[in-house]
Amino acid sequence: MGRYVILALPPGAYTLSAEAAGFQKFARSAFVLGVQQQATVDVELAVGQIATAVEVQAAAPLLNSTSSTLGQVIETGTSMSCRSSPATRTR
Repeated sequence: MGRYVILALPPGAYTLSAEAAGFQKFARSAFVLGVQQQATVDVELAVGQIATAVEVQAAAPLLNSTSSTLGQVIETGTSMSCRSSPATRTR
């Protein structure tokens, strides 16, 4: 709220605009001021739109849930032995 006075404007066409954070911009289209004329413009700022942006970043899990196979990373220079035993059936 306030009163603002602008002095010594030459005659002519003017456009008045006002804006503040969180409010919509107010604009009054061209109006003409003559010599020694005083003009009063009531400015009302309407509450602007509230916008919220949320950004979520996540890495994909290292678990493969679509396959039942097992895997292992073998580093260079590491030896590994694998033994196979025949399946036995018991009754």
